[in-house]
Amino acid sequence: MSQNCAPGASCAMSNGQQGGITAGTINVGAPPLKLEWTVKPLASDRFQHAQQVTVTANVAFQPVSLVIECDQEIEDVEPSGIMFRPDAGITQQSNKIGYVYYESPPLAPGVKLTIGVFSKSPFSILDVRPAAITPRKNVADGP
Repeated sequence: MSQNCAPGASCAMSNGQQGGITAGTINVGAPPLKLEWTVKPLASDRFQHAQQVTVTANVAFQPVSLVIECDQEIEDVEPSGIMFRPDAGITQQSNKIGYVYYESPPLAPGVKLTIGVFSKSPFSILDVRPAAITPRKNVADGP
């Protein structure tokens, strides 16, 4: 039995096989999380410098837990939208890194998360990435 394959292609041949498929690599797991983000200026009454970050994800991401790294010190980080158990602010490690955490809804394909980042001086956003964050205890949860 002979077989002709297209130039550069890999071929497989089965003799006496009934049913099934012949395939190269099959990935049955979810793809790894990939965040994409954009930045645009944001008007603010409280701070002289503000930027709006819009974040999307290629797979469902829950709880949402990410950091926003800037090149200068920032004063506040405020996500917008309806969220369960939200927490956001500036990290203890650096005044140049803000964080956002909330339990639900998930950040999923087709969903955009909008975050305001605020500073007293000009700044640029260098990176937005997932992070392991332990949220502060929510005041509404009680003692």
